[in-house]
Amino acid sequence: GWALVSGSLEPADYTLNVGVGNVDGSWSIDGMRQVKYQEGEGQNYEDQWRKGDVIGVAVDLRGKTMSVFINGGPSAEKNEVVFQGHELERVQQGVFPAVTLIGKCSINFGEEAFKYPLPLSKYQSVLLAARLDSELAGIAPSSQTGRQ
Repeated sequence: GWALVSGSLEPADYTLNVGVGNVDGSWSIDGMRQVKYQEGEGQNYEDQWRKGDVIGVAVDLRGKTMSVFINGGPSAEKNEVVFQGHELERVQQGVFPAVTLIGKCSINFGEEAFKYPLPLSKYQSVLLAARLDSELAGIAPSSQTGRQ
């Protein structure tokens, strides 16, 4: 998921069922339980992830969308878009990738080749964005470039 740079995300407290998406200024998708979380509110999420799936997440700061890709293809939900428009009014403040999990996973910010290509040319890896834009590790929007 994603969290606002200026948000209230703290280390997860599993005893209280609090993590990314459960607090103000954060959004997440739980594909195992089929729930998406937006700033504390859970809603139905159509896709179910399975062990071994490769999950990609993307944010478009200008277009105010957050998307999910499963094994290189779009999720069923709104043709991959899981949050959009008024749900994301504050993302232009800048966001960073965030994860809450029980278990283990591998996370690739772009330091290795992606197993599946980026779905659209408007997206770039977090690592590439950080190299191209020094503001907040390249994730916050730049007023000069409008970078996503």
